[in-house]
Amino acid sequence: MFRYLLRLSDDEPDDPPAYLSLIHNWEVGESFTLGERQQRRITAIDWDPPRELVDAGFRAIFFVEPV
Repeated sequence: MFRYLLRLSDDEPDDPPAYLSLIHNWEVGESFTLGERQQRRITAIDWDPPRELVDAGFRAIFFVEPV
């Protein structure tokens, strides 16, 4: 499993603030579904998150928008 931190375009945390996925190679423009059928589209990806996030198990930061 891969863990991603979710942020909105204004850098505020999304709700929920994290996403678990079996996919490791996401790209900008792709969409995914959260619980309760909430969809998000990736607008940017930070593949080099701060060390503390990596230590907490996050692979990247997804900047997202509701679909």
